[in-house]
Amino acid sequence: MSSLRVAVWHNLPFGGAKRALYDHAKGLVDRGHAVEIWQPPLPPDPELDLAPFGPVHVVPLDFALKPGIMGHITHVARLVPALRAHSEACARQIMGSTCDLLFANNCMYFHTPFIGRYVTDRPRALYLQDPFRALYEPMPKLALVYPPRDASLKAKIRDRFDLPQARRRATEELANAKAYDRVLCNSFFSRESILRAFGVSAHVCYLGINADRFLPARTPRERYVFGLGTLGPAKNALLAVEALGRIPADRRPRLVWSANMVDEVYLATVSERARVLGVDFQPIRMLPDADVIQHLNRAGAMIYANRLEPFGLVPLEANACGLPVVAVAEGGVRETVRDGINGLLVDPHPQAIADGVLRMLDEPGLRDRLSESAIAYVRNEWNVTRAADRLEFHLRETLAEAN
Repeated sequence: MSSLRVAVWHNLPFGGAKRALYDHAKGLVDRGHAVEIWQPPLPPDPELDLAPFGPVHVVPLDFALKPGIMGHITHVARLVPALRAHSEACARQIMGSTCDLLFANNCMYFHTPFIGRYVTDRPRALYLQDPFRALYEPMPKLALVYPPRDASLKAKIRDRFDLPQARRRATEELANAKAYDRVLCNSFFSRESILRAFGVSAHVCYLGINADRFLPARTPRERYVFGLGTLGPAKNALLAVEALGRIPADRRPRLVWSANMVDEVYLATVSERARVLGVDFQPIRMLPDADVIQHLNRAGAMIYANRLEPFGLVPLEANACGLPVVAVAEGGVRETVRDGINGLLVDPHPQAIADGVLRMLDEPGLRDRLSESAIAYVRNEWNVTRAADRLEFHLRETLAEAN
């Protein structure tokens, strides 16, 4: 079959979605396809640099976050025209290129990117990790809910502007989602979320784990628990702390948590709750991949307490290093974590998580069995070669259906 020339657009600074894009781009290039990348200015990310895979076009995006209440209430009104102007500029370049199709990825500001509305002369595929969840889920409250009666005046003023902003964001997200010829997603749970949010029927295109990057060292494991992800409500470090607080003090492990992004108010809440419960909570910011992998090879267990996680890439990365996971049975995690194979699936309640952690730490035979099983499971079922095969199939289908 002929090789593809793929125009990639993304606005991903770091994290799991960027890692997925990195592996997708590498997989396409390894198969002989050509990749050309468009993006706004982003912080340097040497560990997931896309430049080795093809030319990178950095197109200006005239937007900056502003602090305070005025920044909050004008956020979407300033963001939409900035993203439109950026997308129009990218689209002109893409439509002047020899690329066969557009492969867009999430935007950190608007999850469904505008670029699909402006590239009008060739097929468009979108890999959508998830819709903008704050519009459709309580995080911590639904966008439509009034503030409580005893809320501060500042909170009430903010809320007065939140609903119009939410409606405009939802309108733009919907128009963006419908602009693509094919929407791909990471799990059947995400497919259902996209269908609920946009009425768009997405195709599941499972991700993979690079087992050459996440290698098992098979060194002795220590009595601590590792968590990984943004320190914010969705990743639910607070529930992990509550769970460890249920473990008797003389058996209680410490909790080491690595985060690239931090909600300072949420971190203060988690830290205070840990102090009250006597949990040794150790947050670490911007930990390099090599150090993350060391923790995945040293920790005695991982807690994955995420709320309605769309897919659950982190448990599979832990599994590739031989670390079993105690995971709440919600969202796409039910598709990646198989109870008794690569971890324990538990109810999303502190005591159930605590019981799972103690089993993992106090029953070395169980942990060792799950560790070896997890390594084999990821290598066989979730490798990047199969993930790239799936993506290539969907890009070819997108191109074929447009011709």
